[in-house]
Amino acid sequence: MVCRIFNFVTLLLAGGWICCLAGCKPPPDPFLDIADATTGSLQVEDLRNAFDLITSQRSFDQREFDDKVAQSLNRWVRRSVESAQLSREAPSQWHAPENVAAMMEAYKLVPTAARAADLSFVSTDPNYLRTQHQLGVLANRLRSNEHVVPFGYYREIARQLQLENSEAPLSAVFAALHPELSTSDASQLATAFQLFDWTVRNVQLDESPVIPRDQWESHQLSLESQEDPAWAGILGLGYRRFVGQVILYGRGDYVERAKLFLALCDQVDIPAILLSIGAQPWAVGVLVGDQVFLFDTRLGLPLPGERPGAIATLAHVRARPEQLAELDLSVEESTRSDVKYWVRPDQLAEMVAGVWITPESESHRMRYLEDRLVGDMKMKLTTNHAQVAERCRELTGLEPTLLDWEFRTHAFRHTVREALSRAAYDDDLRQRLEWYYNEEFYVDSFNMYRTARHLLAIGRFEVDRDGRRLSAIEYFFNLIYTDEMIDGLGLNETLMRRLGILQKQQSRAEFEATLRSTQQSMRIVRRDAGLFLSQALFDNNNWGTAENWLRRISEQPDMQRWQTGISYLLARARESIRDYPAALQILRRSEGTQFHGNIVRARLVKQVADQHVARSK
Repeated sequence: MVCRIFNFVTLLLAGGWICCLAGCKPPPDPFLDIADATTGSLQVEDLRNAFDLITSQRSFDQREFDDKVAQSLNRWVRRSVESAQLSREAPSQWHAPENVAAMMEAYKLVPTAARAADLSFVSTDPNYLRTQHQLGVLANRLRSNEHVVPFGYYREIARQLQLENSEAPLSAVFAALHPELSTSDASQLATAFQLFDWTVRNVQLDESPVIPRDQWESHQLSLESQEDPAWAGILGLGYRRFVGQVILYGRGDYVERAKLFLALCDQVDIPAILLSIGAQPWAVGVLVGDQVFLFDTRLGLPLPGERPGAIATLAHVRARPEQLAELDLSVEESTRSDVKYWVRPDQLAEMVAGVWITPESESHRMRYLEDRLVGDMKMKLTTNHAQVAERCRELTGLEPTLLDWEFRTHAFRHTVREALSRAAYDDDLRQRLEWYYNEEFYVDSFNMYRTARHLLAIGRFEVDRDGRRLSAIEYFFNLIYTDEMIDGLGLNETLMRRLGILQKQQSRAEFEATLRSTQQSMRIVRRDAGLFLSQALFDNNNWGTAENWLRRISEQPDMQRWQTGISYLLARARESIRDYPAALQILRRSEGTQFHGNIVRARLVKQVADQHVARSK
């Protein structure tokens, strides 16, 4: 009997062993379940903490923000990998396409490119994530608002097309102007137009910084690269600012405008490319239906099509290249010497196409993160560059390359950061960085300024019911400090707290130095806030109030820095309320960087304004 029991137990044990060998699962261990639940809870907490900061409507000290977000994401990814029993040393599940890998290799000295195959996040990633959040909210906000009213020119076009009323949605206007488009394609073109128009209205066009080769030595911030101005820290076209900085500072050259427009199109899956003439960027081509519609960020306009309001297509320009010469200004329009449109008909044969990517968008970590975001944390972090490239080949016949503009910005900013750390004890280097101290430092160190710009981008124009969180309009209004507020800052504890001045944590000398620096920044900030307040009012359809502020600030002696943006927005405000004579007068006397485009706009507006007057008689 004992022997039979012994044999039975032996068989059970052997059966269990055989079952294990065969892959049968052992009974669940409740302690492991608790551990898994705890790990999962910590993962969610880490991810939520990171995204609460990324999507916060407030801005924080940049270094503290970068550190906290990167730490939270790295803890999340570590626990995520461990819970999935993956190995950090074997990222074989991710393979960069050959052209992307070549780009990453070319910029391997940039940390974000060097770590493209890794799953850990680098110090510049939090800023990229916050930018992607801004872009997504902005693009979807603009897409959901199709009212034609803010676009006075297109409201008159709607009247000419005899649509049901002059306030028809933009998609209906473009459907009538381009009958070859389907309803969904017309809606997509209308969205692209809105993204472009927001970019032009809210990003003042700067001169393209071009420093001749023989002057590089006196401008470079690093001796490591003698051939590439971006790596040498020399200001140049298209790479001075990241897309997020273009939004933050509200200014950029025409390539930086194009970068922002391309990034916005990517957020709502509208395929777009950058067309260049040789090495010189030209226009953004938006691929809708079987056409490539042309938007010129230097002109500040879509290229005019065959009929008023229509947008020129690449096929049309190729078939009728002399149309480009029609964008030249006449003697009656301008007596300046630089009145020729910058692309000539015979240059079209030199056209090349580029597809938008960033080092972050093509990295393993961003793909891994994007695939795991759900619910209110869902964000677009990667690009569909392969599909865009294929569409480009079909519609243009051009073999597209990958755009390296944001890679070059990383190289430039990497050099600038290193130079800033040495500038404290190197007077010559500090002098070469004067542009940074004059144009960016006061913004980077002023959290309330950055918060207001963020609220403008995401379209926060209403106050909470409890009144605890201010709108973008109120933030900008509060940034227009009076002389009394600035001079009396040291006695205003409430305002000092808002500005992050903690007197008790500083010596008297340190406090005085901080106070003087902050007062100087406040004087510059109030100069910028007037234009940004007007932009927020315009975005919120308060064109009359926007105009009042623009007229008020245009008379101030220190506003030359923003005169181009002020004049353009003032003309748009008059156009929105159908005061076409005033709009035309402002556009025609433009002297800023966008003067050429403004005069062409005046030409187009006059065509529809004359018909408006004729109908009124």
